[in-house]
Amino acid sequence: MNFSRPELRQDHFVQAKSLYRETIREWQNIGNRAAISHQLESFAFIAKAREEDWRAAKLLGAAETLRESASLPMLFTERVEYDHEVNDLRANMDEMTFAKAWAEGHAMTMEQAIEFALES
Repeated sequence: MNFSRPELRQDHFVQAKSLYRETIREWQNIGNRAAISHQLESFAFIAKAREEDWRAAKLLGAAETLRESASLPMLFTERVEYDHEVNDLRANMDEMTFAKAWAEGHAMTMEQAIEFALES
């Protein structure tokens, strides 16, 4: 996960989402759960930047479940940036709303999470 990618930093959300739409299916076909969780997180941070907080929290819950089920830890630098973004998201949402969205994401299967990410 590298949220400092030029596509995200320069607000090129349309291009980034287009790229992620293509690659998430490829990772799904290969079965690369680490890459899929990273892609879900990328979709979440695009949603956060677009002020779609509910969507972002739900995608992050789904990504966390996928990482946990496959024992896929983040690199230290990824974790620092991720934690900053999640804390910022939580600060902008009512705690109960955040928790409900996160729990809904947590309950999703990988396939459901991918479909949800691709809906936007």
